[in-house]
Amino acid sequence: MVMLELPYQKLVLVEGKTFRSTNQLRQSLYKSAWVLNMRDVEIDQSGRTDVLTVDTALALSNSMKASILIPKAVKQECYHALKASGIRKSRIGVRMLTAGLVVLLQPHIGDIHTIIIDLEYVGGATGDIKGELLHNLRQNAPELRNDQIVFGQIGKKSGAHTLALQTFREVRQPDRRVTIREMLDVLGLGSAGR
Repeated sequence: MVMLELPYQKLVLVEGKTFRSTNQLRQSLYKSAWVLNMRDVEIDQSGRTDVLTVDTALALSNSMKASILIPKAVKQECYHALKASGIRKSRIGVRMLTAGLVVLLQPHIGDIHTIIIDLEYVGGATGDIKGELLHNLRQNAPELRNDQIVFGQIGKKSGAHTLALQTFREVRQPDRRVTIREMLDVLGLGSAGR
């Protein structure tokens, strides 16, 4: 009898449990979204982008960690610029969330395999968000595929949730404080800002 020696890999399930598996099983589980690749990142936010009276913290976590803070004053200026450019009020929050995601992801996009965005804040706008993210992120990562951006539940035990909440509550400093110029540039309204 011939025994095959298959290479094993450490797997991390979405729930956080780890175990060893062959590459074939990993790929099968990965396609079914049960497994997080070590180059996958989860993204969560604290302080909604469409609420203009609070700051918004966006964070990514898994093999890397990063957080940004979008101050309420920046969101208010973006809101007025988007409204002045004819964007419907119902779309402004989605556009600002997408711009914030671009600012968060842009420096790390070459190191990320899959982006998992919390469904809690996107509502029915997953297609719009995915399309705008692909458009903006492909400028630095032209090989980025549609299936590399997914939406799912990011629970309270996620590192992204903890990081976003700590940044929002000012327990942790953001890695970057977003400016109006950055937001307007991503939104394609660069000349409207200061």
